[in-house]
Amino acid sequence: MAGKVQDAGIFAPDSAGYRRHTPPYKDHEASMKINVEFDLTPEELRQALGLPNIEAFQQDLLDRIHRQMESGVEGYDPMSLMQPFLQQPALQQGLAILDPLLPEELPSWVWWNGALDEAPELLQQLASSPRRLILDSALGDPRFCLNLLASRIEAGQAVNDLNWLRLGSWHQTLAMVFDPPHRRDALGHVIQLDIDVEGDHPVQGLLLGSWIADRLGWKLKHTQHNSDKSISTSFQRTDGTEVQMRVSPVPMGQPSIHPGQIVGLRLICKPEHQPAICVILCAESGGCMRLEAGGMASMELIEEVVPVQHSPVEADVSRQLEGGHDSTNPLLAAAAPLAAKLIS
Repeated sequence: MAGKVQDAGIFAPDSAGYRRHTPPYKDHEASMKINVEFDLTPEELRQALGLPNIEAFQQDLLDRIHRQMESGVEGYDPMSLMQPFLQQPALQQGLAILDPLLPEELPSWVWWNGALDEAPELLQQLASSPRRLILDSALGDPRFCLNLLASRIEAGQAVNDLNWLRLGSWHQTLAMVFDPPHRRDALGHVIQLDIDVEGDHPVQGLLLGSWIADRLGWKLKHTQHNSDKSISTSFQRTDGTEVQMRVSPVPMGQPSIHPGQIVGLRLICKPEHQPAICVILCAESGGCMRLEAGGMASMELIEEVVPVQHSPVEADVSRQLEGGHDSTNPLLAAAAPLAAKLIS
């Protein structure tokens, strides 16, 4: 129909029910097949392609692993064995071979399955733009993780954060709490936000707090690190009222396999001419006794249990790839730079 653009996702070539076919006359055109044979040894082929000789590296690495096994050392990090070799020019040249093999128009993802501060030089070379980067900001030094996440996003690279993906149930539950019409006005009157996280890795808590602040239009005024390893932040609402946020570490007897997972959240709102509202969200795997203590007798109390995702990391990566994400989630793109400021 003139003047309208149809949904390209439905009518795109090779989609269900529609395929682009080569015209029949193409099958009858003359064609010529050429076979070329090379009589080369593996060493000659390596030299012809310009591939680096890493035989000495392989042998030395195997010798190191063998010595570690013989000495009965447990818990050693294989990455520490490879670290000295990651600086060698030969290996760097070998990694550079990937660039011509992966043209920009070919979609490609780099999944960094480890701590982000473990080998930053290698990460920089493997995950250069326009390759799409899948990482986990729960792994590594918190400040380094958030700064890396923010810098990659600000540079325009497509980034998928598995730590952000695990926040999905918290986003949905909080949105559900304020979905009733009589509660929506309370979101404009938040005065306090408390988030408890497992252990000393506050990244997920900061990402959630930054998401709330961004969606409600708060402006950052001040942030500080406290002696108890908590992070206190002051925001200013659109009407000029101050909002206090605190992300606090909580010791857990049986922590999650993912560092720094959120244990609980408390949001206090004081609408005009209405009773104050206290919203407490609690992870099903933990308790919220600290958040439930004190000063809430006169408030409308709303408590919800947030389901915890127990899927392995491979399943999380699969969800990212199935979605065909070729850009950064816009909510993450807005929250990550703010979270990096909160921890700096």
